[in-house]
Amino acid sequence: MDLVKIAFSMDVDGQRTASFRAEGRMDEGRLAFPDGQSGEYVVDFDQTAVRIRRTGTTDMDFLFRSLTRTSGVLTTLGTTFHLNIHTTRIQRTKARLEVVYDLEADGRKISRHRMLIEWK
Repeated sequence: MDLVKIAFSMDVDGQRTASFRAEGRMDEGRLAFPDGQSGEYVVDFDQTAVRIRRTGTTDMDFLFRSLTRTSGVLTTLGTTFHLNIHTTRIQRTKARLEVVYDLEADGRKISRHRMLIEWK
């Protein structure tokens, strides 16, 4: 496992909601790094999908497939939400991953997210 420097950002409905830098670990198809709030992200990716799991004050387990609807689980403050995820874009290079997706519930869009992770 290689040590890498991570730059993470999350925009929700066009507004920056999270941005931090961290030291992380990289394996073939996997990144793991602290979330800056006593939790951790684990990101698994290959040519067709991205799975993101987060533990800490908010737990999440989301699966993304480009131009596809999938599902995910988000637990915060003791309440668990089962959400549908419509992934509109996954772009991955050797040192960058961008995922753009909509969270949906009961057939309607709740919010649009853009997550960017860069590492070196």
